[in-house]
Amino acid sequence: MSLSAITDFKYLKFLLIFAIIISFPLIQSAAIELVEGVHFVNSAPYSFKDDSGYTIVLGEIENTRDFSINDVRIWTGFYNQFSDQPIKTLTGTTIIDTIPPNSKIPFLISSLEPDAAISRVAVNLVGFNSASERETLLSIQSKSLELGDSLSFEGTIRNDGDTESSNVMIYLISKDTFDPPRIVALAQKQFTESLVPGETRQFTITDNLNSKATSFSLIANSDNYISKTSIIEDKKIHLESSQVAILDVEVFNIKQDKTLISSPVRIGAQVLMKQNFQVDNEQPFVFYVQIKQADTGIVEFVGAVTGSLSSGLLQQPNLIWIPETAGLFFIETFVWDTDDVALTSTGPIAIVSVESA
Repeated sequence: MSLSAITDFKYLKFLLIFAIIISFPLIQSAAIELVEGVHFVNSAPYSFKDDSGYTIVLGEIENTRDFSINDVRIWTGFYNQFSDQPIKTLTGTTIIDTIPPNSKIPFLISSLEPDAAISRVAVNLVGFNSASERETLLSIQSKSLELGDSLSFEGTIRNDGDTESSNVMIYLISKDTFDPPRIVALAQKQFTESLVPGETRQFTITDNLNSKATSFSLIANSDNYISKTSIIEDKKIHLESSQVAILDVEVFNIKQDKTLISSPVRIGAQVLMKQNFQVDNEQPFVFYVQIKQADTGIVEFVGAVTGSLSSGLLQQPNLIWIPETAGLFFIETFVWDTDDVALTSTGPIAIVSVESA
């Protein structure tokens, strides 16, 4: 298949539409840690604006001490792009109050009101208290996790304790490929009825799928018990909702050595339009690549090539990126039609490290 570069007009049009309808992680994040033995898992927690305009900050606190802690206090500052002084502040805590020794618990902090001026956030761990041990007597078993345009998880939870467990809450945690990983989505399920001792109950959690998510886990909490974190190993990817899919993304250094500044990098994808026995035609498409600085979210590069998809035939569009700065970069891929309508969800996320010569 022959691929050609799009025109400058098309490129500028793409940038304008991207600024309007694509959800960039425009909010830069930073963390300050002052408490020994308790810290942020990732010093740049993920933050974004939800559909209502609220700024959401997601992160994870790790307790490396040999005793449980609670009342973790996380100061959060919301900033605009013009000042180093926060325009708003608030203090939040983890989703589960007690953090067992040598464990990690997520936090979710939301601005109190929508504010389009917020462009970055900072979080500061300011304190905690020692706590009594919480018994890990809630156990979660996975049945299936299906991923498509959304995610759907089915599992069971069991009360292994001797007393009734009320206010049971289960959290589904989605993380990206950063090292250490960031929490990029947090879904929850609450039971209105208590779990009696020995009872096992089925549950389902459905949520929007963050395209950055690559790993998933679960944790549960109640008034008296907690669960261990359960990693979801079995994931089923389904494409029923889309006729087109980005199956894989590859990043290849043409010089076959370390990725260096000014060293050309080929970025390609495997794109498939599912077999359609009723309609045998071609679908023109535009393959977009967006590369952002991992630590700031600033867009470093946007490029595109055009092509045509045939039913049931794998296409492999690619383009060249020449890095201009060193650092860790986050690569996103998109397939749209020629009218700037997305044909499928964002492709698998790729990360590349660029070094100085």
